[in-house]
Amino acid sequence: MKKYIQTATPYVLGTLGTFFLLTVPLAYAAGGCDSGTGLKNPLTNICSLEDFVALLLQAVVRIGLPIAVLFIAYSGFLFITAQGNTTKLAQAKETFLWTVVGVAIFLGAWAIALIVKNTIVLIAG
Repeated sequence: MKKYIQTATPYVLGTLGTFFLLTVPLAYAAGGCDSGTGLKNPLTNICSLEDFVALLLQAVVRIGLPIAVLFIAYSGFLFITAQGNTTKLAQAKETFLWTVVGVAIFLGAWAIALIVKNTIVLIAG
């Protein structure tokens, strides 16, 4: 498991970095929502970086939570089919644990994003 994480991490970070490098300029392509000059913004409902990040996290949560529900059901299936086998029970427990950790990361990232956005809006006035 550790070896897989070590080999997968550079690819995941590279993919996320490329995604942000290519999509964040699109959010600022028109120079803001009120500006009529420059390139036309294809993301019509996004006027700031905060809106873009909130929309991105919302999409991740909408996609990730149904997948998490499927993994919880899968871990329940593993518990049922283990029938007392200690190695299968350990696998089922590990699957359930990492599913719960993933859900906590999803919801924690969403909560932190909302807190940061509301703080920025409050400070900016």
